[in-house]
Amino acid sequence: MKRRPKIQSDACALVCLLTFGAAGCIPTISSFYDISDPGDKRYSAGCSMNTEASLSVTLTSATNIVFWGPASLAPSNEKHLNIMFTVSGNEVLSLTEAIVEVTSEAAKKPFRIPVTTIRRTAALSSPSCTPLQGSSYQAPDDLMRRTPGMYHSQAVVDSVFVLDVEIPGSPNEFSVRVPPVKIDDKVIEIPVVHFVRKTRAQLIGAFSGSTIG
Repeated sequence: MKRRPKIQSDACALVCLLTFGAAGCIPTISSFYDISDPGDKRYSAGCSMNTEASLSVTLTSATNIVFWGPASLAPSNEKHLNIMFTVSGNEVLSLTEAIVEVTSEAAKKPFRIPVTTIRRTAALSSPSCTPLQGSSYQAPDDLMRRTPGMYHSQAVVDSVFVLDVEIPGSPNEFSVRVPPVKIDDKVIEIPVVHFVRKTRAQLIGAFSGSTIG
């Protein structure tokens, strides 16, 4: 049962290729950044209509960090990564250093990207999407804690704090290091996360979303 969607997708792709002119399908090659680390990984299209990977890492019983992206933003083609802290309890979170370090083989030394602002919102979001309505901003040295309230007529379970990071250049592989964070009185280390570019063939048209391989 788990393989049936893949078989159906491949069948659609094959039909589309065989009837390319009549069906109006357009084969394209797209690329996305996958996450090579094990863990709670998910894949979605975000708002970019392309594959986006995300990884959730548990820091405490009430706080996670989620890496989502990067995604290319039109029309500049800048690549942005969302690094998000989700706080669901009464813990208080703070950065020990307001930087994110990006390392790639193409660069001679790591990029130390300053965190100039933190966006507070009520839900996880893709870097290819516009910020959710009701988002607010705070300084990087401000404390992060859950703020009870309502969002779309539902009680807020998590408060989400977003670091929007632009990835320099267009590396095939890179890694991201976030300095340790302080949760209440405890310093928590965050693992380095590795990204690798992958390509895939995609058919857009009558069978939009079908992929080959």
